[in-house]
Amino acid sequence: VNGVCTKYFSIETNSSTIVSTELGIHKYHIVAPDAHLLCKSGYANSKGVCSQGPKSLKKGERCILDTDCPSSEDGVFAKCKCAFSSDGHKICDILKGDTEWIQAKKNFVEYYDKTISCNAAA
Repeated sequence: VNGVCTKYFSIETNSSTIVSTELGIHKYHIVAPDAHLLCKSGYANSKGVCSQGPKSLKKGERCILDTDCPSSEDGVFAKCKCAFSSDGHKICDILKGDTEWIQAKKNFVEYYDKTISCNAAA
C-alpha cells in the first residue's frame, strides 16, 4: 500500500487498501482490483476498505438471475450459478462473508503461510 510491500491477508478490518499517488499537481487514489487479497478477511468493498464481507441471504436457494440472490450489503448480489443437479436449475452462490468462504480462506492462508518461505532440500 502506497509503495510499501504488504503481506497478503494482513490488513485489519475497517482499514484502507487505497494507494495514493501524485502526478504533477494531481493526486490520485486508486483501489487495485486485487486489493481484497491484502485484507485479513479477504474482502475489500468498492471504496477499498477491508470488511468482513457481505453474506448471501439466499445461498443454496433456486434463482434465475443474480438479482434473485441479495446479500447483507446493499447493491451486492451473489452469483446465480448452475447447480450440480439433473434438472439444470441454478442456485445462489456464497459470498466472502459466508462461513463456507471464511473457512476456505482460512485454510488457504494457513497453507500459504506454511509454504511461502519453504526451501527445497539439496
